[in-house]
Amino acid sequence: MGDRVRNQDPERFAQISDTVIAAAGAPGLDLNDEFAALEAIGNLGPKQVRETLRKFLESDDAFVRQKAVLSLQRIPVEEAYPSFQNAIQSDVEETVRAAAAKLVGETRWAEGYPDLANAAQKDPSELVRMAAVAALGEWGPENEEAIQVLRSVVVHDPAEQVRDVAAQILTAPEVERGEH
Repeated sequence: MGDRVRNQDPERFAQISDTVIAAAGAPGLDLNDEFAALEAIGNLGPKQVRETLRKFLESDDAFVRQKAVLSLQRIPVEEAYPSFQNAIQSDVEETVRAAAAKLVGETRWAEGYPDLANAAQKDPSELVRMAAVAALGEWGPENEEAIQVLRSVVVHDPAEQVRDVAAQILTAPEVERGEH
């Protein structure tokens, strides 16, 4: 919607954008309002996302940070990457780190690959390792490094479920044939 309004009526878009950004920055928003603000900002476009996403990435609520991490795909990778890296490497909540892994799988940000491979092999959370393994599976056979990490996970991961997910990815027909 943002692009259509921006192109057809730039003045109206500016008014809407200013209102949404002001509302997103209002103190005392409840959780539902924060989610609505994240969704509305995402519909505005990359410039507006950049301007307001930082607040949500620093929220005390893990679910808000998780949603904010997934919203990083709406801005250019060179601007989003530091926030992604912080989330996957240091967020205290496993759900936020798992969301960061999912983001790299969906976007295939080359910059995120080393952190994703590290999370798949070394994150203390089974949930995060599983998300990272699934994300590596999105990189598929065109990334031999990802295949090597998945093979290592099959052999060395302490959690059977994580090993099983890696094994399923490696035995998928397109991986065995070297296609994706």
